[in-house]
Amino acid sequence: EIRLASGQLMGDDLSLLTAGELSPYISDPTLKLFQCAVCNKFTSDSLEALSVHVSSERSLPEEEWRAVIGDIYQCKLCNYNTQLKANFQLHCKTDKHMQKYQLVAHIKEGGKNNEWRLKCIAIGNPVHLKCNACDYYTNSVDKLRLHTTNHRHEAALKLYKHLQKQEGAVNSESCYYYCAVCDYSTKVKLNLVQHVRSVKHQQTEGLRKLQLHQQGLAAEEDNLSEIFFVKDCPPNELETASLGARTCEDDLTEQQLRATSEEQSEEAEGAAKPAAVAEEEEKDTSERDNSEGKNSNKDSGKTLASFTFLSSTPCLAISP
Repeated sequence: EIRLASGQLMGDDLSLLTAGELSPYISDPTLKLFQCAVCNKFTSDSLEALSVHVSSERSLPEEEWRAVIGDIYQCKLCNYNTQLKANFQLHCKTDKHMQKYQLVAHIKEGGKNNEWRLKCIAIGNPVHLKCNACDYYTNSVDKLRLHTTNHRHEAALKLYKHLQKQEGAVNSESCYYYCAVCDYSTKVKLNLVQHVRSVKHQQTEGLRKLQLHQQGLAAEEDNLSEIFFVKDCPPNELETASLGARTCEDDLTEQQLRATSEEQSEEAEGAAKPAAVAEEEEKDTSERDNSEGKNSNKDSGKTLASFTFLSSTPCLAISP
């Protein structure tokens, strides 16, 4: 989100999602294929409609961007002040002002929940677009159009349209989207489209194709109707299905958290073991020193006793 508002976002097309690179979970079922990431509100399946939205002229209430305090003309957007009205009018025609004016008006179309972006405005390209099927961001309609020719996007689009066709036969308010290969279900269509790029699905699908090959059966490339379904929940099973969907959606996240927890435990154990070893070595050293001290004391006592005995023994004179 922060990099979207910086004005310097580069496209990032991910071909395969690993456990540490999961696409963010989409909770809004009304999202379409393409989305404007400036207002974060407009969404459409049409690039032409998105292009019209981006190029539209916008306006702000005058009190939100300009003020006259005494004989000072102030531009709140650019932090510009002048006493001359002519200079202020010239400032309002500059590219910097006009670009910022349009960007602020565009951001405010997203409502109060989107106004945090106003704190992150920087000079740069004010256009930010997203392909929700591929979790791909770019800063122009032309780049997004070029992205749609990518084979990964074409595969995602084919699945997206397949699910759209099946939606007509079910209740859109209670349906859920299901992957039979992974036993994965979700209430949001785009989550299933992105699930296909996950490591879990890629591995399971590869194993399925290998089994078909070993059985002498050819795996059909276009077998979407055999794998992906749109199911309608009966009213009495809706709550259970929703719970199951949430469980499936959170499965990878829970695995990721569990792996992180295990790593932390191993690190803690690894840190505890050297401490225990050091403590035991110190204990052994102390015991060894004590033992050596006792032995030294005993030896000293024996030596002292021998010396005392010898000193108390009378000397005998030996006659020649």
